[in-house]
Amino acid sequence: MSFFTSIEHFFTVFEEDIVAIVIQIKNEVPVIEADISKVLNWITNNVATIAKDLQLVESIVVSVAPTPAVLAAVATANEAMTALNAYAQAHASGLSNAQAALNGYNAYKQAQAAASQAVAISLSTPAPSSAKVS
Repeated sequence: MSFFTSIEHFFTVFEEDIVAIVIQIKNEVPVIEADISKVLNWITNNVATIAKDLQLVESIVVSVAPTPAVLAAVATANEAMTALNAYAQAHASGLSNAQAALNGYNAYKQAQAAASQAVAISLSTPAPSSAKVS
């Protein structure tokens, strides 16, 4: 590993690093406070991105396929986003322990999964017969 690669890795936290720490927490392996902090900060820094992605997904899939299944998947995504926002608020108020990191990462993954499910359902929904193809 070159010096520049080492520096780049030092300043960039990849999700794979976060996953490794989360797995340690789940397996009850002792985790240093700095690693817990890394997870907490990474999740907090990604809340805005996932919220923006969910809003975009919601606007697209609801307009393309406003079926009950799609609307249910969007509602699930919104519930996950609510949990993720609650996590971010708890972290901002000083809650920072291993369980908070685990809860935050779980909420993050649930929001991603629900958004993916909404997209998948909307893509599998047949287009209305009134749809025009040009």
